[in-house]
Amino acid sequence: MLHNLEWLGPGQQFPPLRERERITRYHQNALLFDGEHFGDELRVHQNVFRLEGSIGVYQKCSERISKVIGNFEDVISFPVLLNYQRLMSLKMADLICGEYPSITGISSQENDAIKETRDYCEFDEKLYASVIDISRYGEAIWRKYLDEDGRRTFTCWDPSEWYPIVSQDGTNTILAHVLCWRVNTTETATESPPNWQLHVQIHWCDKERRGTYEERVYQMNGDGGALSGEIESMRKTVDTGFDTCCVQNVRAFKVSNTVYGYDDYMPLDSILAEIMERVGQISVILDKHADPNITGPVTMLDMDPKTGEYHLKTGKFFATSVGENEPKYMTWDGQLTAAFKQLEFLVNQLYILSELGAAILGGADGSTTAISGTAMRFKMVNPLAKARRVTNSLTLPIRKLISDLSVDAEVDSAENAPAAGLSSQPFTVIPYNHISVFWKDGLPDDPRENIENCKLATGASKMMPLHTGIMEYFGRSDGEASQWIDEIRNEAIASMELQGLDQDPNHPGPQDGTGVNPQRKGSQLGLNNFSGLNNGGSSE
Repeated sequence: MLHNLEWLGPGQQFPPLRERERITRYHQNALLFDGEHFGDELRVHQNVFRLEGSIGVYQKCSERISKVIGNFEDVISFPVLLNYQRLMSLKMADLICGEYPSITGISSQENDAIKETRDYCEFDEKLYASVIDISRYGEAIWRKYLDEDGRRTFTCWDPSEWYPIVSQDGTNTILAHVLCWRVNTTETATESPPNWQLHVQIHWCDKERRGTYEERVYQMNGDGGALSGEIESMRKTVDTGFDTCCVQNVRAFKVSNTVYGYDDYMPLDSILAEIMERVGQISVILDKHADPNITGPVTMLDMDPKTGEYHLKTGKFFATSVGENEPKYMTWDGQLTAAFKQLEFLVNQLYILSELGAAILGGADGSTTAISGTAMRFKMVNPLAKARRVTNSLTLPIRKLISDLSVDAEVDSAENAPAAGLSSQPFTVIPYNHISVFWKDGLPDDPRENIENCKLATGASKMMPLHTGIMEYFGRSDGEASQWIDEIRNEAIASMELQGLDQDPNHPGPQDGTGVNPQRKGSQLGLNNFSGLNNGGSSE
């Protein structure tokens, strides 16, 4: 970790030596997410995958199958790429953000402001990208700024350009967030040599400098690997328009010895490499069995009179004499059963270590049959626990982010409030402790369970109002729930008028003196002193 700004001095290497391993890991994980597991070797293959006039990989497969193989070593083959890394990141993002979280305030005016801010900033799309970054890098970086219209918004910054300055007092307090990126100032990309400059933004976290950041530009050497010196004339202080630090890092969980997070890829590198190697070895065995060698009597061979070499007859029929061995293919036990069993074991370990399981990754032993929503959730305990770990770490940063971004939206809502039937008294900020974030599990809903839960929660022994039950179990907004209840009430009144009734026939309790009141124990209409074979009462 970095504890000061000495690494920005003349002659210093960039990236700093202390951070080089972290930056390298970010670049490697980005390549894994993009499917470039094999580096330059795979890029060469990708160039021949798509050829002009045909799709190269399928053309090569056709040639490979139809070709009469004389020497197996000459067969062209490609490495088998199984991009579990991208799948893991996308599935985790689907669990967390597949169903947008509900973000609400304590009043209708605050709710309108939050909704307007959420739409303007494209919050849901950027939240999805943030969860992917947390999965593949270990952290996501948010930077707030004023756009060209002067409105508050934010962006997801590349973590490889983020260098935090950390206090050395053992608290792991971030004193400043430094954002750095290199720029080639030559007129054209092919112009040689390039002129590299390092652009730096220093966002301080102390109270005195929170609303500003310091901008610097450094000249770099020819290959952009070291700093030559600062261009003093380009240093300036920029007002951000915010009262808080404009850069924030979020991660899945915190530990005591670092401010950085942990990605999902590194613990799985060895097992994924072994899985791809095992699949490749199985393919080699099957290819050998596709063109086996043949054995038989010597009479099957013809001798070339010029060279004296023997060659196999090319005909389809081989005649054998009495006592000669019949021609047959040579077979080799490739231990495919053991190979597939080992592959199955490795895949199961992948499910365990990734905390996602077969159900979400689409394994053969996953959930492929119609089961109840409760059973599905029990099957998804580990993935949901992992998703909850991330959402717990995101809740407070999101509340603070929405609080900072909703200032402009609140003013607009206040100006337009009379048209919406709201209070016209303007205010400037939504306190973050007024904002609530409710996460959903991202799993398919079971309509039957939702209805049963809602009926239980809103019945005679209800635990929540009907209005809240409709919002909770049917995903309706506050206004939609109110409209729903009004329509139910109006339909009930219309039905009573049609039947000429003065009271709702579905109302609990006696309607005409002969009904049963479920709110009271027992009933006057019940049988007294009832007895039977399973009743201890007397029949007299």
